[in-house]
Amino acid sequence: MAKDYIRSEADDPEATTDLGEWFKLASDSGVSMLRLVKAELMLTLAELPLLGVLWMLMVPLLIFTWMGLSVLISWFVYEYTNEALAGFLSFFILQGLCTIAVMLKILSIQKGLMMFPASTRQIRKLAASRNNE
Repeated sequence: MAKDYIRSEADDPEATTDLGEWFKLASDSGVSMLRLVKAELMLTLAELPLLGVLWMLMVPLLIFTWMGLSVLISWFVYEYTNEALAGFLSFFILQGLCTIAVMLKILSIQKGLMMFPASTRQIRKLAASRNNE
């Protein structure tokens, strides 16, 4: 009886046509997905030199601004406590805490940028449309 079911399904030309159409659709979707990923990668790579130049220009400004603010806060601690050690410790603690905060922020930004947002959206839409069928 199972043989009859398999034979009748294999002999059905509509099932073969539907399967062929499904494979063609899946193939076309895969090709367009690869094109989208390639385009996003090219856009990302094209923006890297500009990002590098801007970062190189901002580094000195950020360093001097941050050092000035850190020294000012440390000076206030020294004036408040009249202890040089308290001023030095506040300077180094402030440097350490802010360095950790900046590192965590950079990691969160990089994680979001490296996820290919348009490709991810396209994959989710494709999966959702497949689940709705």
